[in-house]
Amino acid sequence: MKPEPSNCKPALAVSRSSDLLVPCSATLKSSYPPPCLGRGRLPSVSLTLATYNHARYLTRWWNAWRKYMPNEVIIVDDGSTDTTPHILADISAEYPAVTVVRHQRNIGAHQSALEALKMATSEYVIAAATDDFVRETFLPKSLALLQQHPHAALCCTVSEFRAHDCSWRMGVGMSESAGYITPVEAARLARRGKLFIPTNSVVARRDAFRELGFFKGEELQYAADWFAFTKLALERGFCYLPETLAVAEVNDTGLYSAGRKNRAADREIMIKVYRSLTPAMKECESHYVWGWPMVCAADTRSLHFAVNAGWYESKRLLKNCLPSCLVGCMAKWFGH
Repeated sequence: MKPEPSNCKPALAVSRSSDLLVPCSATLKSSYPPPCLGRGRLPSVSLTLATYNHARYLTRWWNAWRKYMPNEVIIVDDGSTDTTPHILADISAEYPAVTVVRHQRNIGAHQSALEALKMATSEYVIAAATDDFVRETFLPKSLALLQQHPHAALCCTVSEFRAHDCSWRMGVGMSESAGYITPVEAARLARRGKLFIPTNSVVARRDAFRELGFFKGEELQYAADWFAFTKLALERGFCYLPETLAVAEVNDTGLYSAGRKNRAADREIMIKVYRSLTPAMKECESHYVWGWPMVCAADTRSLHFAVNAGWYESKRLLKNCLPSCLVGCMAKWFGH
């Protein structure tokens, strides 16, 4: 059983002999009083982040999270050359729950994110991104729902995606009310083209990640988080909040956007994703979210899958070429 948050052991200072890392200051015991969770044992939470030259986002990101004061915050600075190290030094000096690991050279976002995730020790983990942020009630509502449904591997919410002066919502329509979605129901949603877990809105159980083997980051790259969360949802079910409690900033230089523009490399990733799919994922055709590139990469494909993937790909392409006002209307009509 996990100890009460007030009795949690302090996170250890990072001290590595690797040429990639430099030691950071020791961390102290943190306080964690998440609101709105009712009586009883408070769950422990680890917030993890991998960042590289994202100084312009860090202050806003931290302001969105510090009100919750999770048991531990693990930030891996992957060799940033901007003012990121100075900002993180100020944050860790003021908030003892924060542990910063700094790479002396850039080793890659996926490996850094996996490193941060493996350092987490709490009951729940949040794999955050610097250019994303959450609404005020995101964490307390997610934790409360997970506490009510101990079989669920994770909890997600609707997420607002923003790009080029327009926005749309992802993860809509999976349920009209908050609650637990069973693996069978998740598979049905996938068959209907409705299963989409916004990765920036996920609070996951750490034991579920460990059983999964964490992210397949190096192999699947920008598809790794989708693979992990979808696999967990189809195996253990998930909690869902039909509220827009998370926001994702989509930029052209981001890992996902840049990766998908390289068609040859994207095809290789899609082939790896397809080969990694479990029988349950293939049966419900949850990989439709990767659109037409996945149709081309798949060894077998049904007409139903091609239609779902083609429709999803059409919406994605329209978002990239239509005026922002029309993109907003399309998002209201069709969701993600």
